[in-house]
Amino acid sequence: MIKGNKTKQYSMGIIVVLAMAIGLVVFQTCGRFRTAEWATKVTSDSIPAGDSDSNTESGANSDKLPPADALPPLQAESTSVLGTVTTKTYIYSRPSGVPLHIVISRDSTHTGNLPAVLHIHGGAMMKGEPSENRTVSLAQAGFVGASVEYRLSPGATGELAAIGGFTFPAAIHDCKTAIRFLRAYASEFGIDPSRIGTIGESAGGYLSLMMATTFGDAFLEGSGEYPGISTEVQSAVSFYGPTSYIEMNLEFDNSPNPIASGIENHEKKTSGSYYYLGGLVADNPTLASKASPLSYAVTGKQYPPILMIHGINDPQVIAHQSYLMYDLLKQNGANVELIFMPKRKHSFEQVDAQDPLFDYKFYTWTLIPNLPSYVKTVLPYKYANDFFTDKLK
Repeated sequence: MIKGNKTKQYSMGIIVVLAMAIGLVVFQTCGRFRTAEWATKVTSDSIPAGDSDSNTESGANSDKLPPADALPPLQAESTSVLGTVTTKTYIYSRPSGVPLHIVISRDSTHTGNLPAVLHIHGGAMMKGEPSENRTVSLAQAGFVGASVEYRLSPGATGELAAIGGFTFPAAIHDCKTAIRFLRAYASEFGIDPSRIGTIGESAGGYLSLMMATTFGDAFLEGSGEYPGISTEVQSAVSFYGPTSYIEMNLEFDNSPNPIASGIENHEKKTSGSYYYLGGLVADNPTLASKASPLSYAVTGKQYPPILMIHGINDPQVIAHQSYLMYDLLKQNGANVELIFMPKRKHSFEQVDAQDPLFDYKFYTWTLIPNLPSYVKTVLPYKYANDFFTDKLK
């Protein structure tokens, strides 16, 4: 990785920088909620809601694509071959001078323009990297598989600090830029630009839900590369992703014995949400709400089909988080499915008989009406592939 720009602090405002190196126009703006405890790298397009009158043509149709000869030629940084699957890694964006990578796999046994599925890794916004295993698996299932690197929070350490130091909504902007990249180069990759889905685990599940529910929101669309190209997705999968930062705190606070049950406290100054939001939820609930997928499940919006799978014994992101999103989306007419995996923790890890979580009944289970109707044992990734096959093919 190449080291990012040195940390800068700016007052609220708009700075327009013309990036001529590759013939693209990137509108860069700045200003964000910050905590006084650290200096945060300024994202290229972080403007609090209401401070920008710019619109990135977020309502553009998915077939509104630039001519192929108008785009800079692609240069893969690496290539690998596994059987009939070829995988290549590219730089898809350079926000604030930080090169971000995307891994793309395609199986030569599948011909024509294929639907694409973008995998978004987890890691509490502090760690993680694109997964070639996921892209190869998706390619073998008949999709163009992609997995994206995005800017991490100030909690990132070691080598990952090179892409760390960023708060909400930087990661969202990056994932949307990745979707625009896939559409911009659809002919290069053999992608049908009208059929793109997203999938992610934990923080990646959160980002997948944000991709599904925030299409057209100018603040969250950002102003990265490939402006004017749609970021709308046609389906989305979340594995145990958080949906409301405010509700996560209430779940911990209201639990009769959260420490004994291992329920994670997200309202502490070492948590992923603290670093991602730039402070405690209690200090800025408005920002926490704006950063939560649950806030975008509203009446009158159109949503793509959404699948959520969650381990019922998950102590890090309580299963109630997925139910909240499911219930609100369902009330608003969305095509949404919810599955609770029995005896599974975070990352679908099996709960064994010696684990205190084996028989623990989370108090939030009482908040989920008709809980048994959602409990089902499935192979999560196969189930997700089948879901994408049904919705995208």
